[in-house]
Amino acid sequence: MKLLKLKAHNVFSIGTVQLDLKDRGLLLITGWSDDDNNGNMAGKSSVANHCISWGMYGKTVHGIKADAVINTSIKNAKHCGVALHFEGVDGNTYRIYRARKPNCLVLSVKREGTYEVGSGVDPTYWDDLSKRNEKDTQELINALLGRDHKTFIQSDFFGQGRERSFLALPGSEQRAVIEEILPLNSLDQWCENAKARVREVQAMIDESQAGYRAQTAREAMAHTHVQQLTTQQADWDADNIFTLTSAREKLNKIQLTSSGILTELKALQQSLPSEGTTQEALNAANAAIHLITVEKGNLDYKIDNLTGIIDKRQAKPDTCISCNQLIPVEQIKLNEQAVEADKIQREKLIHDRGECLAKLYNHQSDLGICNEALKLEARLAERAQEAAVTEQVRLLTVMVNPFSKPLIDAKAQHVKETEAADGLRDLMTIQVNLRADYLFWQTAFGKDIKTLLFEHVCPFLEQKANQYLRDLQNGQLKVKFSTSRVLKSGDERDQFCVTASSATGSKVWELFSGAEKQLTSFAVGMALSDLAGMQTEGASSFMILDEPFLYQSPENCERIIQFITSHLGGKATILIISNEDNLVNLIPNRVHVVKSKGVTSIGD
Repeated sequence: MKLLKLKAHNVFSIGTVQLDLKDRGLLLITGWSDDDNNGNMAGKSSVANHCISWGMYGKTVHGIKADAVINTSIKNAKHCGVALHFEGVDGNTYRIYRARKPNCLVLSVKREGTYEVGSGVDPTYWDDLSKRNEKDTQELINALLGRDHKTFIQSDFFGQGRERSFLALPGSEQRAVIEEILPLNSLDQWCENAKARVREVQAMIDESQAGYRAQTAREAMAHTHVQQLTTQQADWDADNIFTLTSAREKLNKIQLTSSGILTELKALQQSLPSEGTTQEALNAANAAIHLITVEKGNLDYKIDNLTGIIDKRQAKPDTCISCNQLIPVEQIKLNEQAVEADKIQREKLIHDRGECLAKLYNHQSDLGICNEALKLEARLAERAQEAAVTEQVRLLTVMVNPFSKPLIDAKAQHVKETEAADGLRDLMTIQVNLRADYLFWQTAFGKDIKTLLFEHVCPFLEQKANQYLRDLQNGQLKVKFSTSRVLKSGDERDQFCVTASSATGSKVWELFSGAEKQLTSFAVGMALSDLAGMQTEGASSFMILDEPFLYQSPENCERIIQFITSHLGGKATILIISNEDNLVNLIPNRVHVVKSKGVTSIGD
């Protein structure tokens, strides 16, 4: 169902207005009353609420009907009427004309005639479908609209003016509203439609899953490639830093070499005993040191041995050192002579050892000179490499990691593959959710008994209403749909009811604050609208939100606008009646009404 055009005269506070309702999107209705010098009582609801409801059903959301709709502020105004053009559930264009004084209700359908070339006459015409009486005509209107007055109020209207919110209705009336949204005589056809949709969506899911598996494989390959290049880049950087550091240290060492090193080297070489190379002198010194060290070891042994014999003989001159027996006097004198001879020999050995030590010292000095000369020769050799090392340092400094560019490209490719995989996963999520919705309806419509249908509908409405409350950032409010009621005795009784509670406040909806009631009713209304929208007969592309921001904080107002934009964007026209100043910037599409001397008209 889609509303297309509204014409009204002399109803409620309206003089004459004409409003295009076709595909207006989010349309803000604001107003100003010159009579009261404020934005209230300007006739906003008269234009965007009362006229439409009365035109469709013969009574307003408040229940006002009959001659009470006539604008008495217009002098001598008796006749009043509303013409409402709409697209019915069958796709045809219809017109309702409802009037008072005289009473009149005419339902017409737009027909296409034969165009005569050159006549300049529009071939379309209106064919009267009115029944014998107003009641029968209204029933036909309800069927073409896909809803009666009560269902319209609960599913396509929200805001001030409703006699009672859906949550304030008794369970029987709540159930009646939902039954009206779900025409039960169409269950079988809907079930078949849902099955067909499930098959279609399942085919899409199968195709998406195959694509997703291939895409995740490409993503994994891209990720592995990034890891490999990252490792190669890090290894190359580490090797380059190590090589560069070593080269810089070598260059610093070369540059620190003294310019007088050659003179120093020549002086050292002249002090060497050999005229050969420094290395040959080093080898000769090492060989001489080895021989002298061996010779000194032998002398140390002999000296120590003689010292031991002398000590023993001097300690016991009258005793044989071999058998430890007393010896004759003449032998004692011989021993004393032998001790003196041993001392003389020991002194000679000590003298020979001293000469060995002197030679060892000289050769060790030569060895030290050789080592210093070799170091200087090595430094001179390194200095000859300064230019080459300097060039090596320069090249290492400016060298670009060969893996950097491939890594950047690989990361970009990985991001691309990941985004593609995410896109397919999101698409599958949407498809799976869509399949779940169709499976839900397939199961629900496949049941013949209303109770079973309601057992499926309740979780849907409950999930939707609570999801919308969370989307409105008021998740502490909870709504529960149930087909049974627990009695005080603990027994269960089959009874449809809807309850609401707050995690931070009252557990009873009747004790909610005004803002909480408004938000909860709004969420339930949107859930009912979703329920109606999923039915072929009940689908509506039109909605009226009359002061939905009542009792709300500025933050909640902005959240409601965001919610409307994101969740109701599929509707062709949404009328929002409000004078909230901050909405003007949020909703640029606007119609402004002005009331002067009790008569409302559409301003510039």
